[in-house]
Amino acid sequence: MMTRYPHHPLVFMRKLLPVILLIWLHLFLRWHNIDQMPYFIDEIRHVERARIVWSFQDIHTSTTPSKFGMYYWLGLFFLPEYTPAWLARVPISLFTTIGIASAFALGKLLFGYRTGFIAGLLIAIWPWLVFFERMALTDPFTATWVTLTIWWSIVFAKSPTRRRAWILSIFLCMMLAAKLLTIFLLPIPLLVILLFGKYPLSLSKPLLPQLKAIWLTYRPHLLRISYVVGGIWGFILGFYQIRKWLYPDTRVLIDNYLYLKSVQGKAFFVPQNIERTGEVLYYHWSIPLIMLSLLAIVILWTKQRRSLILLSATVMLLWVPLIIIAKELSTRYLTIVAHFIAILIAGGLSQLWQHERSLLRFGSMGMAAIWIATFALPKIAIIMSQPEQLSLPKRDVFEYFQNNTSGYEIEEALSFVAENGDVPLIEDEPVVIAALRICDIDPNYVLYEPTREEIEIICQPRLSGYSPNELFEQRYQWINDVVEDYNVSYLVIEHYETQVEPITIEPSRVIGLVRRIARFERPHNGIPIEIYEIRTYPAPHHLARWVDAS
Repeated sequence: MMTRYPHHPLVFMRKLLPVILLIWLHLFLRWHNIDQMPYFIDEIRHVERARIVWSFQDIHTSTTPSKFGMYYWLGLFFLPEYTPAWLARVPISLFTTIGIASAFALGKLLFGYRTGFIAGLLIAIWPWLVFFERMALTDPFTATWVTLTIWWSIVFAKSPTRRRAWILSIFLCMMLAAKLLTIFLLPIPLLVILLFGKYPLSLSKPLLPQLKAIWLTYRPHLLRISYVVGGIWGFILGFYQIRKWLYPDTRVLIDNYLYLKSVQGKAFFVPQNIERTGEVLYYHWSIPLIMLSLLAIVILWTKQRRSLILLSATVMLLWVPLIIIAKELSTRYLTIVAHFIAILIAGGLSQLWQHERSLLRFGSMGMAAIWIATFALPKIAIIMSQPEQLSLPKRDVFEYFQNNTSGYEIEEALSFVAENGDVPLIEDEPVVIAALRICDIDPNYVLYEPTREEIEIICQPRLSGYSPNELFEQRYQWINDVVEDYNVSYLVIEHYETQVEPITIEPSRVIGLVRRIARFERPHNGIPIEIYEIRTYPAPHHLARWVDAS
């Protein structure tokens, strides 16, 4: 990006070809066996919105201010009614190639070619990023826009023009469209101007004349950027607010269970979030990478302080607010600024290998080699083959493997019914009554290819109770309303998450004869899925319907 090389083939081979090969490596590590993990519930929600966002058949989905950039990107791929996991995930992984290219360009701009390449290599093989960039999530998409925006901020700051200001305005708008959480990063272009602009701020000189010169130089461009970003997002948020006034049931921008709205609870959640961040460092970074990061910070403080300030500020401006306001801090949120951590580490290593003594230089190279050989490559191999065997933070294990937000064991349970279930008198295939959390989003995504034509599935609607007792009462009412229509059906059901795990079902509260025939355990002793056969010997109206049909 913004890099021109002479057209001599040797220069091309030496400079551009390694970067191209690096991007192909990045893609291979994200695309190979990309559907090895079943759908995560958030992926299904994103895919469902992406399928309809361009049609405007649901005005709220098409005009939501929350994450709509990703929905419109995925929607370009004309996702079918049933979207296989690989088809939803490949476009996101493809988009991350812009992110790694932007990280290379940013590293090259701040430090040099070597740093850009090392940063790109770290991004390509970092298991933390490989794991999340193999899923259809907004965070990798957002990380790309953040990196692209801050790289262009430096390009603009070094040589401000009207055209570059317009482009920066669009990038800032798209960064917010990817995820509103990036609002905390809006001050970064101003910091870039102070650090890398035409008049870099120096604390050894009087501040007021420097700030005046900076303001006079950048004033028209900053005003233009403010008008564009403010105008576009003012319109988007204004339309959303009007819809909320007209239709009070309009979905909120931010789910209440994710973020704290007041200081109440912070005394509990902040320490918890700090602990989760520490788990990210331990499980997703490992000790060698943490040590390399600390070493890089020390080296850059002495040799490239401005670059260190920019990279550190970008990370802290996102991480610190998240730790303070998040009620449920998912570790994937922290990956939004992971590219800047990679550039920081690469910049420190590059400076170290160029200028420091042999012992320190080769020690850091050895530590990097140990990290690659003992952490990065083994973890990538597990991600591609058996992701459930990964050693991860507790929150990740819960979200992607144990909880009912995970698609694990659903295919096995439905296939069991397809292969062993009896057919009701009034149907051509076994009937499955699915009390599964993923099923209430869309039944298409619990019907895997082997079972698509082999079972009839009825999904439990989303229940509205606020306590386990209310939910159980609604669940039994719904089950009984459904099973009375069939002489035999199969209930595929999972536990509700409660402090004291209840039994999945009380046979005495269900119409007919109930018998448990199978149980499937999610990884890491997660929420199990149980299968019950329910026989309600036909009432007269069922027999009449069957006789008429025959």
